[in-house]
Amino acid sequence: MLRRSYCNNITNNFMLQSLFQNIFHHILYNFTLKFSLLFTDFDVYTLLAEMIIRGLFARSGYDVFYNKTSVNKISFTVFHNVGNKVLRMKKIWKDLYDAARAVQNPRELSDRVYAGGVAAAIESAGGKIYTGVCVDTSCALGICAERNAMFNMITCGENEIRRVLAIMPDGTTGAPCGACREFMTQLMPGRYQNIEILLDYKKERIVTLGELTPEWWI
Repeated sequence: MLRRSYCNNITNNFMLQSLFQNIFHHILYNFTLKFSLLFTDFDVYTLLAEMIIRGLFARSGYDVFYNKTSVNKISFTVFHNVGNKVLRMKKIWKDLYDAARAVQNPRELSDRVYAGGVAAAIESAGGKIYTGVCVDTSCALGICAERNAMFNMITCGENEIRRVLAIMPDGTTGAPCGACREFMTQLMPGRYQNIEILLDYKKERIVTLGELTPEWWI
């Protein structure tokens, strides 16, 4: 907890940079750091602290998220950007996971058709969540859960994908198959590289489609 005494001269960047050297080192090896600034009252120092801290971290390549938890307290969470290894687990990923779980219902529809073993959820560019399940048949007429969710999105009038999540039969998450990747690249040529895909829910491992599928033919 950093109290007002540290912020009496908050406009002095050198003081903050010295203070944050150890913080930067901590985040570099631990990826995440949470801390708070506590003020005796809400005034201009609070606003200056918020602006300078966000500016310093952002300029150094860190992601900063803050929340005014009370009138005189600002809580910060700082993340080290480590490419495709570990990224911030946004709330939307839990929403997508829960949505996919809700439709995952493995069952035999007939002696030739099995469905629901894999479930997927996607977030559209409009912020809506669409779900789908896999449908497996005896003669390759089925569909993957991810494309099923995408078809659901298209049916509802949208055609831009922001995030994709798929839950396997054992409850883990995994990458879309080649056919699903191909469909996304053809649906969003020139833009598919920015689609985020959750590879591992527990480890919070997220990659972009561009990282997962480099040098695609489109």
